[in-house]
Amino acid sequence: MSSPLRRPLTASASEESPQKKQKTEALTFLDLASLQSAFDGQSITEWEQRFYNDIRGRGALSEKQLCIKQKVELKVQLADAKSRKVITDWEYKFCVDIIDKESLSEKQSAIKSKVDRKLSLLRSHKMQAISDWELEFIASKIDVETLSAKQAPIKALIEKKLEAAAAHEAEVLSEWEVKFFATNAGKEELSEKQQPHMQRIQTKLRSFRAFRAGKINDWELQFYKDVAAKTELSEKQQQRKAAIETKLASGED
Repeated sequence: MSSPLRRPLTASASEESPQKKQKTEALTFLDLASLQSAFDGQSITEWEQRFYNDIRGRGALSEKQLCIKQKVELKVQLADAKSRKVITDWEYKFCVDIIDKESLSEKQSAIKSKVDRKLSLLRSHKMQAISDWELEFIASKIDVETLSAKQAPIKALIEKKLEAAAAHEAEVLSEWEVKFFATNAGKEELSEKQQPHMQRIQTKLRSFRAFRAGKINDWELQFYKDVAAKTELSEKQQQRKAAIETKLASGED
């Protein structure tokens, strides 16, 4: 998967016919307020703002239009991250400068990777997986290896919430499940009504963790996610679920 900091505009008008469309299942668009804020802050140009508003709501875009859309969205995201002090002014300028580059030096790649991680924190915050304070805390500790006895458990809890946010982006957890997990992950006791919800979410996160580790493939992840909370399964489904659970258990303590 390509990095969000490298979406070069490689298509030219002569290379692309009006009929060539980039099909997507669900195009999403920035809200008007975010776009206007980025324009007011001179993070995007007037042309970019007009272009984005013109394509808003379309079900399909050409390859060139999709590249421009992604570039505008990245600029808006970077501006938001800078305003929230998630990234520094220098990091913001660096990312804007390399936005169209197809190749980076080793040093540039390392900086870009760090900024990518910070942007993922902001996305998690926007889906309410972490609070304002947690966003500020984890962003300031992103490269800190040694933490105090008080800071270590705080970071560990935030990282669990970030994992839930990543699972939502992978369509493993629903938005409701992410918010539920974020609200209740740090609690020592849950109500009788809350417990099955948390158990289901933990089961899904376990499979997501295994998928990231390469223990199961995408089909197995989606299958296990769909049947995890079901009490009635066919014999074939039970066999498949058991086979996946064997893979999940491998390497666990």
